[in-house]
Amino acid sequence: MDRCYKCWSYDHRAADCNGTDRTKTCYKCGKEGHAVTNCTDEEFCPLCSTAGHRAGSGRCVAFRRALSQANKAERDARGHSEKEDKMDEDKVEEMSEESAKNNTPQ
Repeated sequence: MDRCYKCWSYDHRAADCNGTDRTKTCYKCGKEGHAVTNCTDEEFCPLCSTAGHRAGSGRCVAFRRALSQANKAERDARGHSEKEDKMDEDKVEEMSEESAKNNTPQ
């Protein structure tokens, strides 16, 4: 699965990036000014704007959506079933709803 190292998005590569430059951003809390190894802040994901996990975590809705799309593309390449697609869509929707319930404003 592709990922932009500049903005951390999953839908493009850095050469095609028009997103926020996060190259100097802490991967754990999403803030600038320190490295993840020195971070004492709570985890916060700037990709889905949710506290409680870092960017790219399995709990990240943006990551789950990108993974679902990558899995679908792989299934399309080998021939897939609509049932598999529906199962992936349901998982992403469930994660989105759970994330919305647990989202803590910063």
